[in-house]
Amino acid sequence: MNAGTAGTRPGDVRYSVLGPLAVAGAAGDAPPLGPLKQRTLLAMLLCRPNTLVSVDVLVDALWEDCPPRTARKNVQVYVWALRRLLEGVGAGGRLARESAAIC
Repeated sequence: MNAGTAGTRPGDVRYSVLGPLAVAGAAGDAPPLGPLKQRTLLAMLLCRPNTLVSVDVLVDALWEDCPPRTARKNVQVYVWALRRLLEGVGAGGRLARESAAIC
């Protein structure tokens, strides 16, 4: 999950979770990942590959003790924004991991 582009194929996307959270497309483009809660949501999903993550788990991770009344809607908006961002670098709308390697 390294943000480097060496050995990438068209459509490959690299995620970096050690150090600053980053996403890079095959062309090396690394878009801004948005606000803190959106980046936290992306990190949560990346740390749980090929696993369904419930909205309740995400709400707990993003707001801990006192989520706002609109927490579920906020999560939907963050997911929508992440899908658009990932489509922009060629990842499509799903997060999937092909190997267990962490770089």
